[in-house]
Amino acid sequence: NRKTGSLKKLTTAKRTYRGLTYSQKLQTLVTSVENEETKSYDLALLNLTGESRLLTETPENEFYPEFSEEGNQLLYVSDKGLVHNVYRYDFEKKLVAQLTDAKIGVLRPKWFKNNGLLFNVWADGSFPIMIAELPAVSPSTGSGQAEIQKSTPTTKNVPDIPGLESLTVFETVVSSDKTKVLHLINRKL
Repeated sequence: NRKTGSLKKLTTAKRTYRGLTYSQKLQTLVTSVENEETKSYDLALLNLTGESRLLTETPENEFYPEFSEEGNQLLYVSDKGLVHNVYRYDFEKKLVAQLTDAKIGVLRPKWFKNNGLLFNVWADGSFPIMIAELPAVSPSTGSGQAEIQKSTPTTKNVPDIPGLESLTVFETVVSSDKTKVLHLINRKL
């Protein structure tokens, strides 16, 4: 608590937690947590009182959660089908939609600009940074899965980073106005 300077432990489990995102609107944290039963990583919701529940519980791994600015949607990566792709969960509609259809893998999705998505892809031994428009999603047929109107978003490389092909991006932070990006990178020697 920044006002009181107090610190409160929200979990007691002896698990591995990966990634963390917060929704002011929902007063909720989302993290990727090791599921001891399925031996995979699932997304867990934690409210500020310490109550938690699994958002996903699958044999696949779900990680890199990222709330939208409004706090009602969540981007994350799942390795469903043995390939990392970006998914969007809509908390109001309770829908999941696959947003990318990568053949090798997508990592670290971030919301970008008004209707955009920024992420890394595995390509030719490096992780170039890509920008895409979010594809349109049609309502669910009742299965909880939404239908994507475009199978894959149109992507382009981020042009302003010299030597992009030799960078490995460890983390990406997008400015609050969604127009600038800060990268923690490692350049191959």
